[in-house]
Amino acid sequence: MSGHDRESQGSSASEEETAEALAQVRVQEERWDEYRRAMREHTSRFEEAAAALGPTNYFVQKGLAARRELDSYVGQLTYQQTELLNEAERAITSSSEVGA
Repeated sequence: MSGHDRESQGSSASEEETAEALAQVRVQEERWDEYRRAMREHTSRFEEAAAALGPTNYFVQKGLAARRELDSYVGQLTYQQTELLNEAERAITSSSEVGA
C-alpha cells in the first residue's frame, strides 16, 4: 500500500468521524428542541386547566406560576444548550478543516 493510499484512507476516516460527530450534535439539538416543545405544550395545557378551574383559586394560580417559571427555566437551558452545541459544531468543523 502506497503512502498516498494510506493518506487517502486516513482522510476518509477523518471525514467519517467529523460527519459522525456533527450528526451527534444535530441529534442533541433535536432532542433539546423536542423537550422544549413538550414543556411548552404542557404549560399551555396547565394554563387551560387553570382557566377552567378558576382564576381565583390560590393553589391553581400558585401552581400555574410555578409551571411558568419552570417553562422559562427550560427555555433558558435550551438556549444555553443550543449555544454550546453550536460551539461544538464550529469546533468540530474547524478541527476537520485544519486536519484536511
